[in-house]
Parts: sequence; structure tokens; C-alpha cells
Amino acid sequence: MRAGTVSEPKGAVGFFGTTNSTSGTGIGILRGTVVTGFFQSVFIEQTNKLGDICRRAKFLVDSIRPAGYNSTRYREWNLLGDPELNIWTAVPKQMTVIYDSVILTGSQIYNVHVHYQSNPVANALVCLMKGTTIYEYGYTNSAGTVSFSINPQALGIMSLTVSARNFHPVEKTVTIGNAGIEQSIDIQNKLFDLKVYPNPLKSFATIRFSVPVEARVLIQLYDVSGRAIHTLADENKMSGNYNLNFDAKKLLPGVYMMCLRVNRQELIRKIIKR
Repeated sequence: MRAGTVSEPKGAVGFFGTTNSTSGTGIGILRGTVVTGFFQSVFIEQTNKLGDICRRAKFLVDSIRPAGYNSTRYREWNLLGDPELNIWTAVPKQMTVIYDSVILTGSQIYNVHVHYQSNPVANALVCLMKGTTIYEYGYTNSAGTVSFSINPQALGIMSLTVSARNFHPVEKTVTIGNAGIEQSIDIQNKLFDLKVYPNPLKSFATIRFSVPVEARVLIQLYDVSGRAIHTLADENKMSGNYNLNFDAKKLLPGVYMMCLRVNRQELIRKIIKR
């Protein structure tokens, strides 16, 4: 665990095992019982935290009390590392987070939708934070949605963080501004932007977007449940400004989210259909 340096770490993130010289009768049974408890906790009981997993393994030994067991044998099994460490049990996937990247000051309901390949991600932990004025967290439901009641009073940036088991965490920022504000992202001093007008719309809208570099461009429309209902663009684009005409006559009245993705960067606009 101490191999390498701070700048070039090479050691393990944790160790669970005996921390003194182990010898005697029945050691194999003790080790087998601990290992059984460890992996049972991880894969059957779906425990996430390393400390809880190791404790469960020791509890199994304590409850079965195999031959050769005593208090010394119990105490010699120890965890070296962070007990709060959440472990992966599969290759981590990249989730998609649908959120409003620009909001206004004042009391409101803020919705966040999390999904993976059009399937909702339940029990994802979502946290909103802005200095000492906003700190809210919650877990997504079976539809991959969580709602917060917030009341931002000042302009600025709110942090949005999403984490879930076996997914890469997602960190985003939300701009809190006055009425009429639009947000753009500067990627290496080049504009990455998305505008929809008119908004609210009735039958047709124009989508104007800017691509900072040659890249794959994906523009999708989502309903309030976080379900992708229409793909407007999914192709390679050269850097530049583009316009798309959007026929919204078949959309039911309500609130929608339009998302532009370029090189893992996202811009999201709230759209209202009258």
C-alpha cells in the first residue's frame, strides 16, 4: 500500500487480512470462512462499502466459530485502508444525466434524471451544493428521477454531482441567473452553444448550435421522465455554427429537455410546448 509516491502511486487501495504472524491448527478453515463472508457480502448482499464488507466477513467467523477460533483469531483480521471506500464489482459504465443547466433565482422544483442506454438508473445519489446556501441530496427512484425543492437567492454557480454503483461519477455545474440568461461553454477558447427559439414554442422551432471542434454531435429531446423521445442529430460535424428546423407539432403540451453533446460536454435547454 505504501509503494510508489504521491505523484506516482503504485500500491493497493486497501488490504484485508491477518496483520500478525498466523500459525496453528484450523487456520485454513478460518481463512475460508472469512473469504466466504467477504464475497457473500459483496455479491449476494450487495454491500458497497469496504469497511462494512470486512466487518460482515468477521461477523460470519464469529457466528460460526469454526475449530481453532478464539478472540485472538478474531482480532488479527484487520482492514488497512479507507473503510468508506465504495468498491466496483463490474467495469464502470458512463451514465447520462439530464438536468437544467441554467435556472433562475427563486423558489422552484429542480428535477434530475439519470439513465444508461435509455434505461433509468435507480438509487443514484444526486447532490446539489452552492456554498453555504444550498445543500440538498437524494436518490433517484425507479424511473431514474429525483426532485429537489430549492430557493436560490443569489446569482452564481451550483454544483451537481451524481454517483451510482458501478458507474463513473458525474460532476456538472448549473448557472443561476436572471430571466433571459443563456449559457455557453468555452472549450479551449472556442464557443460551444445551444439555443432554441421561439421558446415557448407552438409548432416549429429553430435550433441553433455551435461546434467548437470537429466532433461527433448528438442532439436529443427528452421528456420530463428522462426518456429520449427524439434524436435530431447524430453525425460528425466540422467546427462552426449550425441551424436545424424542428417540427414540434406532434409534441404534447408540456416541458421537455433538449441536450447537445460534443466530446463528452453537454448543454441542456428547457423547452416548453404550448
